[in-house]
Amino acid sequence: MSGREVAAVVFDLDGVLVDSELLRLELTRRIIAPAELREEDYRRFIGTRGFAEWLAGRCGIAPQELRRRFDRALDAHLADEGLDPVDGARELIASLEARGRKLAVASQSDADTIARLLRATGLARHFPVACSAQHVRRAKPAPDVYLRAAAMLDVEPAACIAVEDSPNGVQAALEAGMTVVQARQTRYPFPPQPGAASVVDSLRDFDLGWLDRAPAPR
Repeated sequence: MSGREVAAVVFDLDGVLVDSELLRLELTRRIIAPAELREEDYRRFIGTRGFAEWLAGRCGIAPQELRRRFDRALDAHLADEGLDPVDGARELIASLEARGRKLAVASQSDADTIARLLRATGLARHFPVACSAQHVRRAKPAPDVYLRAAAMLDVEPAACIAVEDSPNGVQAALEAGMTVVQARQTRYPFPPQPGAASVVDSLRDFDLGWLDRAPAPR
């Protein structure tokens, strides 16, 4: 869709709007203690699925119980300390809304976690469309969650920019037919991904000129 006017911007959540991976790691370590979780093992699952099942095999706690414990720990943390969006997120969202672009979230996280994080950051009101891989047949790197987001926004995927961080996310958005901007400003940035039209080290580097003419893949 390079050169085409952009009607909507679809954001991944973890690693794009919120830098939540370190928080997830710390909370997971807390709920499985005295079992241990190495950072390098955790990082292998960023942007993928299957972590709860893998962890269950390591620590002997059922995946459903792990999720229940994690949800309780996350709720307690958010109630006590809250959560800030990444630097530049609020400003970019305001600029996109001022220019009349539609917004959505398309995340690998479950729907409840998406809602919790958006509420905690104060971003929920900006995203009436928040799609979870939980509600589609195939998770990223399949395009399903991005196709669902575009359908809910009532725009063509080719008229969307997706802001992603992970290889699976970039691939999913590309297969959906969207232009991809890769963001790399969090604790665990991925290398620049093939097919991304642009790679930014901060959401402040998102070029609003792309809304009038989407960038071509590098």
